[in-house]
Amino acid sequence: MNVECVVTGASSQIGGPLLELLPDRFFRVNAWSRKPQAEVRGVAWQRADLSEVYKIDETVTHLIHLAPLALLAPVLEHAHPMRVIAISTCSVRHKASSASPAERKLAEKLKNAEKQVIMMARRKGHQLTLLRPAMLYGAGRDGTVAVLQKLARRFGFLLVPGRALGLRQPVHVADVAQAIVGCIDHDKTIGRCYELGGRAQITLRQLAERVLTDNGKRARVYSVPSWLLRPVIDAARILKIRPDWDVGLLDRAQKNQTVDNRPAMRDFGYDPRPFNGKGLTRKVIRR
Repeated sequence: MNVECVVTGASSQIGGPLLELLPDRFFRVNAWSRKPQAEVRGVAWQRADLSEVYKIDETVTHLIHLAPLALLAPVLEHAHPMRVIAISTCSVRHKASSASPAERKLAEKLKNAEKQVIMMARRKGHQLTLLRPAMLYGAGRDGTVAVLQKLARRFGFLLVPGRALGLRQPVHVADVAQAIVGCIDHDKTIGRCYELGGRAQITLRQLAERVLTDNGKRARVYSVPSWLLRPVIDAARILKIRPDWDVGLLDRAQKNQTVDNRPAMRDFGYDPRPFNGKGLTRKVIRR
């Protein structure tokens, strides 16, 4: 059994299922968050804001970073050499060519954060693995599937921009947690970056249909011209109903945003579940 692990950003949507798995592999698990959660078996919560400098104790052998990636490089700079597994996002690639300047800027910031983390890990002797999940779902806190689930339950139908034929590969948060554990168990993942998608590749329209049918609704999905949805998205962002929405998502609805799971399957046995659009309870149940 490994000695001690720190999980930064532990109250994130991946943190829930991950903290259920780690006590079986570590003598001590320290969960760092600005908002500590309810007690979990074998987990000690600590209030921490990574915008400040925190010294990681010398007994810590593993660091799992679920917080925004831009916060990681300073942590690594002040830490002794450790095994580090950090979560990035496929938006690094998928939004790099977006029609939206804001999305392109975000992708550039994410890419720079990855570069800084990689450089700092090499300079300080950390053993780093980067994971880039695709469209996350499963905790009811994501910006796509969870939103569709809420709209489906409330209205019984969903709107999609245009034909919405771009492929998506939603990945369950518990499968990302399993991937993190897989990386802990396989040293060949050190120095690598893996993109993680779910088992299914479905169009955005099919995704909306599955959310409806999986929640006991008729598959009533209606196409709306993008020019009609633009003011709706702008209003949702300005009114802070969905501040994360950008008109760039209308263009991306027609483009594929999929990943290749084969490297992760080969190196640490990654095995994501089929997509299920049914709204889940707050507690994520392990397979």
